[in-house]
Amino acid sequence: MPTRDSWSNPDGLVQYFGPRYTENSIAMSKPPANGERVVEIYVRGEDIPASVADAATLAADKRSVIIPAGAYIVSSTLLVDELFAGASSTLDIGLTSVADVVSDMNGLDAAIALATLVAGADVAGDGALVGTKLAAASRIVFGYGTAAFTAGSARLVVKYLEPPVQSS
Repeated sequence: MPTRDSWSNPDGLVQYFGPRYTENSIAMSKPPANGERVVEIYVRGEDIPASVADAATLAADKRSVIIPAGAYIVSSTLLVDELFAGASSTLDIGLTSVADVVSDMNGLDAAIALATLVAGADVAGDGALVGTKLAAASRIVFGYGTAAFTAGSARLVVKYLEPPVQSS
């Protein structure tokens, strides 16, 4: 059968026969016309390391999304899904360059109090890097202050504008 043969089942869902291919090779939705990009990262409280600004600690976690050099950070919002727990812990959210040189360990938000990290909380980032252009390609990093978290989960949503394309 050709690759585009299909039929609709009783629920109205279209069923295809044979292989199907995406229309393009980019695995993301089309960005808004203003060029704004959105990064969403899930984090669990017990996985957050100490806020130590050394290369060994930063090199341990390479899972984070990279925001390109020249990008303008529009906003940072932490959406708490599950209550965080820990002995008077605080949460730092920042950026580090891809070469593990610290840009600002609390550049997206600094010392978010444990009492703020309750289920349903919506914490707007007010760090020094929000509203600025990044000098280097950077990864988002999390760190705790005072004591480790023992529970909790949240989603960090960072919106940024793509840097202008350089013509040759």
